[in-house]
Amino acid sequence: MATNLEFIKSASGSSVNSFDITDCFSADYDVYFGKLETIGGTSGIKLRYLDTSNNPITSSIYDFAGLQMYGGLSFSERRSTGANAILKFGEASSNGTNAEIYFFNPYDSSSYTFTKSIDPSIYSSAIFAEKAISVAKQTATYTGVRFFTDNGSTMTSINFSVYGVK
Repeated sequence: MATNLEFIKSASGSSVNSFDITDCFSADYDVYFGKLETIGGTSGIKLRYLDTSNNPITSSIYDFAGLQMYGGLSFSERRSTGANAILKFGEASSNGTNAEIYFFNPYDSSSYTFTKSIDPSIYSSAIFAEKAISVAKQTATYTGVRFFTDNGSTMTSINFSVYGVK
């Protein structure tokens, strides 16, 4: 999709179960590309948007759908409406995750915010990839994101980089 990416921000954390990257969305772009890399933990990684005061949006505004494609196994679908977070961007496991996420209109207070993502992972010796889409059904200005494990387990490391798409 992207032909020109402009680096905006990168951040890292270690031994955390929650990780915020603030002030990465602005009026400068409508579309953003994010690269998420994690190692460690025993659960899926969820996402919530951060408002202009860097508070996570915890209300039930998130809808998502994904197709998990396992090597050598049958595929499975995940979907939810009215969730309090977007689940999931990979598995926080010893093998880690390497997700790519596009964000559409996160700063535009007159539009819903959408994502599309691809996430190749290894979990419990199974190789899989998941393609997913989501929407935050609230017209608001989001300036950042929070990643967190769905069972509170600790990620050994997490890195997230954000780029504006021109």
